[in-house]
Amino acid sequence: MISTHTIKHLQDDVAEMVLSLMEIISHTWEDMDDNKLNEIFSKFGPTLSRRVMTDESGKSKGFGFVSFERHEDAKRAVDEMNGKKLNGKQLYVARAQKKGERQTELKRKFEQMKQDGTTRYQGVNLYFKRT
Repeated sequence: MISTHTIKHLQDDVAEMVLSLMEIISHTWEDMDDNKLNEIFSKFGPTLSRRVMTDESGKSKGFGFVSFERHEDAKRAVDEMNGKKLNGKQLYVARAQKKGERQTELKRKFEQMKQDGTTRYQGVNLYFKRT
């Protein structure tokens, strides 16, 4: 039998793994650094780490990652910051995904859209006219 302590520990480990995958993307963040990123996201709760990705010259690549201590804080950050404008640019804030996971999800969405399109007009009479 698994103890309550073990279950709580596993839940915390899973939450930490999920939270370490928080991704923040903006189209132009030339002057963004780790400290500014922390200023923006620490209002949602304690962060374990934060990192703006940079090129060889140290210039921001326009995206970064924030890891929160608590799952609830990360979820609130996503809910409140996704779509928000920062310095006139709209942010995309979501759980980070590995490339394979993201590709699988996009493929699934594409297949669903394709399926919806083919069934939308199945059995429907269409009107046409020569002009």
